Amino acid sequence: LEPLAGVRITNDADLAPLNTFGVRVRAPVMVEVDDFAALPALLADASMREALVLGGGSNMLFVDAPATPVLRLT
Repeated sequence: LEPLAGVRITNDADLAPLNTFGVRVRAPVMVEVDDFAALPALLADASMREALVLGGGSNMLFVDAPATPVLRLT
């Protein structure tokens, strides 16, 4: 992924604080978007085509680490 304004990329990201149950799981890559104008360029990247979109985490129960990048809109 190329660096973009309004986008933070974290490798080996801890998802425990982002799910209601606090399940200890790590994502290979977490992409956090602060500027929605960056979304078209971000989603044009082939590695983001199968990203898991994570909101507040209250509707997620992780049983295993995601194999794809995690996209979080902040």
